[in-house]
Amino acid sequence: PGSDQHDMEILISHNKVVCSIGRQVHKAVTLPSEVMQAVFCHFDHCDGRALCVLLRGSLVVFADSGSQYSVQLPSARHTKIWALTQGLLISLHSQTAGSQLLGLWHPLDEPQPVHTHTTADSMELTPLTDPSTKIVFSSLEHPFVLCYNSSTRKHSLWAVRTARTGRCDKRAAVSHSDLQVLVLEPRWEQRTASPESTSVFVAHNEADLPI
Repeated sequence: PGSDQHDMEILISHNKVVCSIGRQVHKAVTLPSEVMQAVFCHFDHCDGRALCVLLRGSLVVFADSGSQYSVQLPSARHTKIWALTQGLLISLHSQTAGSQLLGLWHPLDEPQPVHTHTTADSMELTPLTDPSTKIVFSSLEHPFVLCYNSSTRKHSLWAVRTARTGRCDKRAAVSHSDLQVLVLEPRWEQRTASPESTSVFVAHNEADLPI
């Protein structure tokens, strides 16, 4: 990401999103319903960055090229999006399905469950379904996310990579016989007081994080 992305400010007002640098408006969009969240991110095989706008039940992606995409999301009571170096993480929580963590590699693909290894020494992947693990920080510069586990009261650092499944999707933006999914691999953890201590935790431990 260029330095202008770090200087870009996103303002949300009901169903409007304005992106500006200082007093200069870079992009302004109006959505059909109330905006829940908006972030910048990069997608594979998409030039430039994309503005991802979260609505209730859907995600609207505005690419720098002018292309616009709409991604339907599962019904959830709470939804939050997290930008990565490539792609997007989507955390959902509903009373019926519980907690879900989905990854979006390209806005023409359907969000797929985020996977992790079944054991530390195994190459086999399984969907990450621990309801106690919540994402509290992601990075546009490094392929890592920081999580907090409310059961163990520990912060943990997870590496982000991609893997391929054996499922085929003809609508995929990339011509291949299977889908790319996001994989989280635990790298490091430390007991902390609460998820609210994340900013202090990152500041005090930044030099020791394996990035």
